Parts: sequence; C-alpha cells; structure tokens
Amino acid sequence: MTNGPMDIVMVWRAPKPGQVKVSGTITKQHVGLENGVKFSIERLHESNMGSATYVLGPNLMLSTQESHYHTLTVEKGDLLFFRAHTNQTPFEELGVKWNPRVEYTGENPDPIQEASRHESSYDEGVLVGTNLEHTFKKKGKFRLEWPNFNNYDEDRVTIRVSFFKKGTDGGGNLPVVGNNVVIYEKTSDIREYTSFNSPNLDLDMSSITSVPSSFLYVKVEVLSDSEIDWGQLDRKFKPKLVSLNRDNTDVYLTPYYGNYNKVHTSHPPLEYIASGPNVRVTIKNNFSLSDCTEAVCQDRYVYLVARGGSGQIIPLVNMRTDEPIGYMKFRYKFNAAGTIVQKQRLNENYQYVNLDDTYEITLTSNIGSKDFFEYYTTEYKIGELLDAYQDSTTTPLIKVTGGSPAPYTY
Repeated sequence: MTNGPMDIVMVWRAPKPGQVKVSGTITKQHVGLENGVKFSIERLHESNMGSATYVLGPNLMLSTQESHYHTLTVEKGDLLFFRAHTNQTPFEELGVKWNPRVEYTGENPDPIQEASRHESSYDEGVLVGTNLEHTFKKKGKFRLEWPNFNNYDEDRVTIRVSFFKKGTDGGGNLPVVGNNVVIYEKTSDIREYTSFNSPNLDLDMSSITSVPSSFLYVKVEVLSDSEIDWGQLDRKFKPKLVSLNRDNTDVYLTPYYGNYNKVHTSHPPLEYIASGPNVRVTIKNNFSLSDCTEAVCQDRYVYLVARGGSGQIIPLVNMRTDEPIGYMKFRYKFNAAGTIVQKQRLNENYQYVNLDDTYEITLTSNIGSKDFFEYYTTEYKIGELLDAYQDSTTTPLIKVTGGSPAPYTY
C-alpha cells in the first residue's frame, strides 16, 4: 500500500441466508511511530448500494497486528467490504496482509467441500462474473501461451479463447483469421486428469490503426455445467500474450469464470439413516416455467447434477450387465414460453442422449452417506423461475421412494 486517497477493498457476497462467523488478522510493517493503517468492515445489500453500516471500525492500527471476530446474520446478497487505508509518513510503500475468512455456522451442506459456498477466505477466492474482453488498440504481434498444467475435477471444464473484431452496425463478433472466432477450445473429462498445454498461438494484430473499427479483442473463458473447484483451477491457469516486438509489453489475460455464485435455495440432501434397502429416485424431466420471455428463456439450459458425499457426480451402471451407462447429469433446453423442448442425460461417452418425461434410478442405501441434487443455470432469472416452480407445485421434480421403514430422509 502507498499513502494516498485510494483504499484497498476486498468484498464478500452472501450466496445464501444464514449466520456467519467473520474472522481474520491484519498485520503491517512497522515503519515508525507515526505510521498507521486504518481498517474497517462495512456492510450493505446489493439491492441498495447506498451508505454502508460499520461492522468494525474504522480503526487506526498502530501496532503490527490486530485480530477480529464477529458473528452476523446475513441475507442472500449481503455484501461485506473489508477496507484498508494507510496514512503513513514518510511516503513509501507499506506491507499489509489481511486474509479475512467468512464461514456459515452449522453443518456444511455443500457436496464439494474444497469449492464450498459454506466458507471461504480472501486467499481462496477467485474473480468471477467479469465477462471481460481485452481490447487492443495498438498494432503488434503476440503469442498466446500459459504454463502447462493438469486438471482433475468433479465435472467437465472447458477452456475457450476467442480472437475477434467487432462487426459494424451491431453485426456481432467476426473472426480475425479463418471462419471461427474461437482459436482454442478444450474440455476435460469427469474425474480424469486432463493436460492443458500451452497453445503457443501467434496472434497478428498488425492491421490495427487509430480507427476504432480496426481494434481487435481477445476473450478467455473457463466454463463448467456445474460447480467445480474454481480456485484451484485459477491458481494453475495463467494465460498471457507474449509480445513479439519491442513496441508492446506482455499482456496478462484475465479469464471469465462461469461461476454459479448466486444460490437461490439450499435444501437438505438425501441422507441415508440405514443400510441395505435400495431406494428409487424418480426425476421429472417434463415441466414448464411460467412468466418466461424470449429474452430470458429462449434456447437457455438448466442442468441437474446428482453428487455423492465427496462431490463426485454419481456414475450410472446397467444393473444387468454392470456396464457404465453415463452419469446422473441432466440437461434441459427451454423455449421462449418456458416449455422444455429438449431433455437429455450425459452418457458414458460424454454425449447427451434424449430422455422420456421421467427417469428412474435405483440407489443403494448406506447409513451415514448423502446424495445431493442440484440445479444449475447461468441465467439468474431462470433460477428464480425454477425456484418459484418448486415452491408452488405439489408434484416434486425429484421423488424418492423405497424401503419399509424408509432408510432415508429427504
């Protein structure tokens, strides 16, 4: 940090309502008695970005270390701002470290503990939701590269890089080379190590002039159909454009992570209280969402993913042959009226196959184990409509039966 009017601010957003513990320790270099750091924790809701209320401070920190601990009740969409500012003398850089942690109280209901929405610290965080296009206004030549890495996760991950120019009169994005704006794309498999080696692609931007229509754009996306450990992937994936001439410097590219950071509901999982009897899970694949519009629902997808207690997507096998037949991962495509026009399940070859209106699966109960059923969509409004549908219908989308007495709670 340096002396001046700018503050350093970290922000945490509540993905769901509940009670949270907020803790951390802030430390600083000791430059002199006249040196100090002011820090505070402020709070407001994303729907009303007015004046914030103080949870802590602002405190003037004259010692080298201070700790804090608070318990708060939050609503979904509450924002906590962790703010630090230095007023040191003389003017020089000052080392300050602060890694606040926010944790919901009670049992963690998330199947993927490592990528949990139940607790996180700043160091474990990742920038999400920034649909960033890097704009290039100066001609040059670059090479797209990143350090080689392997990725292993609970769902498939796609890394996609696009290189394009803007069409005139709202004509959309146009390819710079060839017929496709996408210059790199690779998708991993479920629970298998996948190598993402540096593509080492040369990007020629010599056509750029001072005219805005000649500007070129690069976009990096990291996408998945459900929740994964975005943080561990972000720590490995460091894309950049290496300048091939002296007139430009290297450009580090900020990826867009398709993170599902808005949670509508958090229902208890299917929990087994006895071992032995099989249970039958019936999934309703044909339903419609009222109040849909073309802008909200047309050609949009909703994914249903069933996970075991360690976060793995439940694999399916043929009960007669014991051969794998895919995963408990379903995809629903909607039209403008909110009607499902395509209902599919991921098979063993990572292809989506069509389904009937209902789908039945037999699971074996094992006392103490849990299965989680989660719907995902990148469209926040569809999430609201699906949540409202589940609250209003008397016919559940996921029905569990079997055993007498039932060896489960759900």
